[in-house]
Amino acid sequence: MLNQQPRGGPRAPNEPISTVLRITPDGLVLGAGTLLLPAHGPRQLRTTKGCEARVLALLSAAYGRAIGPAVLGNIDRAAKAWNAGDDCLAYVHLAHARLGELPYPHDAAQRLMIVDAFLKAGGSPRTVLQGLKLDASYIDWLEKQYNPEELRVPPGSGKPSGEWTRGGETAAKPSPPSFTPPRVGAPVLRPGSAGLRRPPWSRSVASR
Repeated sequence: MLNQQPRGGPRAPNEPISTVLRITPDGLVLGAGTLLLPAHGPRQLRTTKGCEARVLALLSAAYGRAIGPAVLGNIDRAAKAWNAGDDCLAYVHLAHARLGELPYPHDAAQRLMIVDAFLKAGGSPRTVLQGLKLDASYIDWLEKQYNPEELRVPPGSGKPSGEWTRGGETAAKPSPPSFTPPRVGAPVLRPGSAGLRRPPWSRSVASR
């Protein structure tokens, strides 16, 4: 289990834990300083473009549930406001993401550190989401939406722009590291479980 740390791996959080998204000079952080999005300089917080799946995998690991992609828009609007010097508006946008506070903050912070290290080591967001045993339709939809390796028709090609296309064979890549999810403090409920409403992303997936 990943909560049994290997030598040299992530350690238990030893700094104050932020239970909500927070913008610092280093970037957007959650938990014990885990960096979701870096800042390239003062008031230069990057957006989620190009790393959408990573951000959603980290958030899903932290909260122990599938996080809908609508959150990405809130984060991007917060980044834009922050870069413009409007701290108040930036945090209003983060609040509108409605993520709430981390449940079981210490466990959540440790999961964040572990998953972050796993992704930095070459692991894929899909492997993380599968390890967390999230709904398969969510994982498939997320990969199709935000897979940077998926070949697409280039912009400026008319109506098919951005749609998936077939291309030549790609070179084989090394196998990514395996992932075993750490223990979650509270049971992870799945869509359809008793007492749990279907999340917003499931409706958007069904309509596609």
